Amino acid sequence: MKVLLLVLASLLLIAFPAGADDSLTSLRCNSGVISIGASKLELVSSCGQPSAKGTVDRRVSSSTNRAEYVQIEEWTYNFGSSDFIYVMEIDGTKLIGIKRGGRGF
Repeated sequence: MKVLLLVLASLLLIAFPAGADDSLTSLRCNSGVISIGASKLELVSSCGQPSAKGTVDRRVSSSTNRAEYVQIEEWTYNFGSSDFIYVMEIDGTKLIGIKRGGRGF
């Protein structure tokens, strides 16, 4: 019975690893910690200039039957092969999301 429980626990750890949700609320950069709600200026001051910038249209809920979209900036940071790639989502002037991607290069 103990062996069966150990096997089941191991399978659960493999199927659902810790940190499976790659959305973050804060990130330690070269010059400090940046958190959701920070301004673009704070982001650049803490993390430097991004490796790439782009925009995406994100659908938002609407009280009408029409689809409504807002444009979100995505700033990509590649901190090298010993770290991950991070995508910062910016709405206007505020940081609204931090996502961790694959390994950097």
